[in-house]
Amino acid sequence: MRTIQVNASTSYEILIGKDLLGSCGERCAKALGKPCKLCVVSDDNVAPLYLQGVKDSLASVGFEVISFV
Repeated sequence: MRTIQVNASTSYEILIGKDLLGSCGERCAKALGKPCKLCVVSDDNVAPLYLQGVKDSLASVGFEVISFV
């Protein structure tokens, strides 16, 4: 896995690697603390491929997930 630091108005990291989407729920829970309501934003090309998997991963650790495509 590779990490890239983005320094914009707010600094954040981007993780690049294989099979990260399945663990996105665990990673978000670790970063955000207690589960809350999240919105996953995607587009018409990416959503059919990955949106349901991301939503399932987030919901599995207690997040309430909505999406916007």
